[in-house]
Amino acid sequence: MKTRAATVLVTGTFDVLHGGHIAHFKQAKRYGKRLVVLVARDETVKRLKGQRPYFNEQQRCALLRELKIVDVVVLGDLKDPLRVIKRLKPDVICLGHDQKIFVDLLEGCKGRLPFYVRVLRSKPVLRGVYRSKNIKHHYAVDKRKSGGI
Repeated sequence: MKTRAATVLVTGTFDVLHGGHIAHFKQAKRYGKRLVVLVARDETVKRLKGQRPYFNEQQRCALLRELKIVDVVVLGDLKDPLRVIKRLKPDVICLGHDQKIFVDLLEGCKGRLPFYVRVLRSKPVLRGVYRSKNIKHHYAVDKRKSGGI
């Protein structure tokens, strides 16, 4: 009997895709053959972070689908964040080194998933440099300096 290839799930907003995200995907892909990216919905981002993402959920998904390392891109569920995880049944969930929001959800669901999933965390790459909010802030400052805003 053939065992199925491991599925690795990563989650996030992925607003302003950058090198830190790519490094995270590469680290995650080492744990399996199929990399699935779960993208936070616009409404979820607004509720959790207080503002809408720069790029909407469809734009973020479209960009991620262009990456060769990514096998599948799915949007999160607005009502039940675990619904997608239950449907996909990943073997591994690889969290970003600085990811906080999804960690609490996973901690709260221990023993509630009908299958075993290994939860790992990727290692930081150039800590503090690759942060979407820092990149957006610097872009806005540069644009103001050049008279673009």
